Amino acid sequence: MIRLTKYAMKGFTKRTFIADRCLLSPALGAAVLLLLVSFGAPVVTVGQTIWTDGTGDWFVGTNWSAGVPSSSTQAKINNGGTAQISVAGATADSLLLGYDTTKDSGTVTVLGSGNLAVNTDLAVGGSGNGVLNVTGAAQVSDDSGEIGYTISSQPGIMGVATVTGPGSAWTSSSYLYVGYGTGSLTITDGATVSDTWGYLAYWPESPGRSSGTVTVDGIGSTWTNLQDLWVGNAGSGVLIISNGGTVTNGAGHVAYQFGADGTVTVDGIGSAWNINGFLYVGEGDDGILNITNGGRVSSNGNFAYVAYNAAAQSAVTVSGVGSLWDNHAGLYIGFSGQGMVSITNGGHVINGTFINVGFNPGANGTISISGSDSVLSTGGVISIGGNISGPGGTGLLHLEDGASINAGGLNVWNTGSLTGSGSIAKTISTFIQGALVPEQTISIEGQLIFDATARTAITVSPEGGGNVDVQSTAELGGQLTVTLSGGPFVPGAQYVLLRAQNGLENTFSSVNIDYQPDPSFTPQVTYDATHVYLYLAPSGSPTPTPTPTPTATPTPTATVTPTPT
Repeated sequence: MIRLTKYAMKGFTKRTFIADRCLLSPALGAAVLLLLVSFGAPVVTVGQTIWTDGTGDWFVGTNWSAGVPSSSTQAKINNGGTAQISVAGATADSLLLGYDTTKDSGTVTVLGSGNLAVNTDLAVGGSGNGVLNVTGAAQVSDDSGEIGYTISSQPGIMGVATVTGPGSAWTSSSYLYVGYGTGSLTITDGATVSDTWGYLAYWPESPGRSSGTVTVDGIGSTWTNLQDLWVGNAGSGVLIISNGGTVTNGAGHVAYQFGADGTVTVDGIGSAWNINGFLYVGEGDDGILNITNGGRVSSNGNFAYVAYNAAAQSAVTVSGVGSLWDNHAGLYIGFSGQGMVSITNGGHVINGTFINVGFNPGANGTISISGSDSVLSTGGVISIGGNISGPGGTGLLHLEDGASINAGGLNVWNTGSLTGSGSIAKTISTFIQGALVPEQTISIEGQLIFDATARTAITVSPEGGGNVDVQSTAELGGQLTVTLSGGPFVPGAQYVLLRAQNGLENTFSSVNIDYQPDPSFTPQVTYDATHVYLYLAPSGSPTPTPTPTPTATPTPTATVTPTPT
């Protein structure tokens, strides 16, 4: 048996090919071997032993075609049998379970004091089905682990690995692939799995896409990747962290390549995903991140992206009391694609610096916050429909049911909108050709500034309607559109459209009132020192007095132009 080692291009890994396997025919293997020898490439010759028993002890020589495997032996289990390891000392150069044909299957169970050390590849399921069970504080180690190594044209062919119980561990010193073809890994009840790089759904080749699922469930259950983690590298990847499980990695890539899809769910109190690098939700295609019921995600890189690529339609949901996304630096929602962040039912998002919603031209970004305990807090400026320096894509910030925002500033550009009802705490909110559309009350603790091209749209019904409550000053400008909806309206009624506790500066540049003509009243927009009203003047009656036009504040607040991001 000849093992050939190949180092592939970026995005691939060190792979081991077997010369008598379909990936490399014997004739081609001989040709490649001759070529490698001609160039002085290293060639390693190993023996092979094949499992012949049903269910039996790994260490019984008669259970194997050529004796118990050693560290220089390739071991195969393809006959549907199960090798059990309950004491330390099991070794192999490589271990292949259910590897060669679709009719093959093989299982290894490592339990109790059992220990299995594989020098190179541990492949759980190839063309056939493979199963690896690690339980009762048993230990497994290898250089590279593959669960579901080959995409098969036969339905139901896959690799399955389960690591369960305190002290049970599987360690891969380099790569761990879950779904090179179709694969599943479950880590439960305090077990641990570790590697350097982790991949879910690695391969895009026909006859089908790869798929990989990892579940990390229970307090003390951990999956540690020293470097990056790909959830949906080229196929369909699913990562579930639940009931106190923890996953840690470098950068996180959800739906890495075009055509891939990835979903990460962090659910339950104590469940955590710790990312020590950039986070991409929808890097190449559609990605989803769900943080629910007290789950927590911490992303510690310079940036996090939702819908990085133009093809991506991606979403992050943070829902439930105690649910938290803590992003330590900048956040792009809709960097080039269509991205959305939804914060509901008491969920919190804490961000370190800026947030750009709809960053690049053609991008579309949305932040939706619902519920009185739902909060978005950031130390920098939120830019809707662009970035801190200017306009970009389309952006929407929607508040509902008393949701709140705490930010270092809010800029709404010409393709951006602020809608709904809720509160914006202690910040300067600037509308630069942007749109303000209150559906009920939007409360702004800081200063409100409309430039000459801003747009404000308010709908009023007989029972009330949208309004803006500013607890500092409001500098008016741009266009105001008021729509009367429903009816009947009572002549003489007056509605507050905007209140500025510390006074108004200027008036709206233009006012449009959209209503069904009524002979009993004429709608008018009026001002006093702190309010903007809609007054339904009874037919034939003058506008009520006094209605002084606000004067400019003697010392208006200076507008600071931040350094572009």
